[in-house]
Amino acid sequence: MLLTRRPERVAAGALGALAAVGLALLGATCDGGAGGGGEAPDAGTDGGADAGAVPVPRRDAGSVWRDAGPRDAGRDGGPDPVYRDAGLAEVVWERYPGLPEECVIERAEDPSQVYVSDWEPCPGAEDHCRQLAVDWAFRSWRLPDARSGNSHTGEYGYWRMRLQYPEVGSAPDVMVLATTRGAPLLAFTYHRCAMSTAMSEDTIVHQIADVYSSRRLFIYFGAPEEASRLDTPAAVIDMDATGVTGLQEPAVTPDQVVGVVQPGNFLFAVRRTGETRRVDALRPGSGIQTPQLVGEHLLWKEYGARWSVVHEAEDGTIEPYLEVPDADVRELKSDGTRMVWVQSYPPGGGSSYTRQEIWTAPYVRDPDDRTGARRLLVIDDQRHPLAGGRLRGTRYAFVHRSIEGWYALEYVDLVTAERRQLRLPRPMAMVQWVISASDHEAMVEAGTAGSRPLAMRVDLDRMPLVEP
Repeated sequence: MLLTRRPERVAAGALGALAAVGLALLGATCDGGAGGGGEAPDAGTDGGADAGAVPVPRRDAGSVWRDAGPRDAGRDGGPDPVYRDAGLAEVVWERYPGLPEECVIERAEDPSQVYVSDWEPCPGAEDHCRQLAVDWAFRSWRLPDARSGNSHTGEYGYWRMRLQYPEVGSAPDVMVLATTRGAPLLAFTYHRCAMSTAMSEDTIVHQIADVYSSRRLFIYFGAPEEASRLDTPAAVIDMDATGVTGLQEPAVTPDQVVGVVQPGNFLFAVRRTGETRRVDALRPGSGIQTPQLVGEHLLWKEYGARWSVVHEAEDGTIEPYLEVPDADVRELKSDGTRMVWVQSYPPGGGSSYTRQEIWTAPYVRDPDDRTGARRLLVIDDQRHPLAGGRLRGTRYAFVHRSIEGWYALEYVDLVTAERRQLRLPRPMAMVQWVISASDHEAMVEAGTAGSRPLAMRVDLDRMPLVEP
């Protein structure tokens, strides 16, 4: 069988050398999560790489297959060996509609032909943990999206994966929006153009960046189930007029998306109705990271003398929202009812904090109205920033990396202060983020030295209790 394309929609050679596509803005983030320090405030993100920006392809991205001609039948008249070996020979790819001629994005008509998630018991924790079964012919890993909002609908979790083939330089990567229920929401490739997806519980936002021809950024909104059929952009942004080539660390609601713009170090918001606006830092030159939307309320982290949380007041004024004189505020999450944050001591500690505290209070729009703040938990055996957590209901789930060398998934209940902890079932070289969480389950990314990263799903209700 052949790798099938719809000829009326797909240009020859459109599945160009994706191995050569630059993914600089979607690089590793181990410095910024539970697995690293993120002590470079001028980097613009905790790990020096963003968590959700549109990747920027190199101008010569098509060079490997530039002279190969049409790829449908392969060079010998049979299926392209790359796709045949990967089990993709029967996949029908269609070109994303409405884009400039040189901006080639192709999506699978049936994403389940590309990838379906499968889960197996975690060794040593079979009764309350399942891990992603990784037995494919290609290498793969998840692209970090943890800072952009909880990607769990309540029914299923979803996350982005990059599927990379073993023969470097001869095959394209495929991006998959995978789900815990098996069938993925979307599978696509790109060439001389770039596509990224930002997520929240009930909304998907696609960014398509045409860096080299039209110099436009296309923004699409929809429900998760519509991910493979979002054809009409909500906004088309002129890169040269705005300085916006992509939104890093995007925060998503049904009505808008807000992301960090680098270089430039400012925030840019795009509404579903097409309106756009720019939001600058409170302190010129401060590093901006991790925007968050609580309804219409926009908050973000800034680094000056220390990390703090800044927000946009109802009258449009940019002002401090949460500052602690002798600590960094590295993490704040809110669901509009409660909020939880992490205070790390001493300020500027980077990967050498001596104490970290988890605090909670009722959510308020005006920081002057804040009352009832209380400390839930003190952690004094983790030096790296306590970050990448998830708030769902009354539970705040996070990754604990002990100086003794073990990793654990934990949660603390914001109302009862109940604490549960599951030490991950085998020695881990890296634990990044809590990817998503429902009321009863959390998914975490972890990996062993020299192996592919793993996605692990943990039953929160069956995790062992930690005695006070």
